[in-house]
This record gives sequence, structure tokens and C-alpha cells, in this order.
Amino acid sequence: MHPENAVDYAVGIAPVKTVLLDCADFAGEPGEIRTLLEDDVQEALFSTHRFPVQAVARIIHRDTCGEVYLIGIQPEKTVPGTTLSTPVRQSGDRIIEIIRGAGYA
Repeated sequence: MHPENAVDYAVGIAPVKTVLLDCADFAGEPGEIRTLLEDDVQEALFSTHRFPVQAVARIIHRDTCGEVYLIGIQPEKTVPGTTLSTPVRQSGDRIIEIIRGAGYA
């Protein structure tokens, strides 16, 4: 789901915690994972989305009063239209497993 499409869904279920996961170019190794603060996102995130992920996070927080976490995965390439590399896909899968294992999904 694109971050901009997550707003209505999140507001509709009013979660206590929301995790937004996206690629972020923070000059790390491909597949490296970082929790990003809102200030980091402006500097680190390149986006092909129509709506900036930091704005999505603010709207979700405002409308649900829940905590919003931004998790970035360093892409291998930052060229729009490039498919996910193996390290990025593996990191995303690992994050999903951790969230599910913690009983949040």
C-alpha cells in the first residue's frame, strides 16, 4: 500500500501504533534498516509518492492520536521504476515478521 493510501485505512481502524515502511536514501548499505524521526525523513527520503510520507505520518497521528513510526530501508538504487532488490525485499520481510511476531499484525 502506498503511504498516501494508508491514511483512510489507518484513521478508519484508529490504531494505537502505526508503522510506515518505505525506502529511504540515508547513504547506508542496501537493505539497511533505520527508524527515522520526522526531521530525518525530509533529508533522507526520496519519494515517488504523490504525497510526502512525513505528511502522511502527521495526518495519521493527528486523526488517530496514535504513535506513528517511520522505518526506512536503504535501497540499492534510487532510480524511479526500479524493482526492489533482494536485500531490500528481505529487510521488508524481516520487519513484517517482527511486527507479526510481536502480535501487532
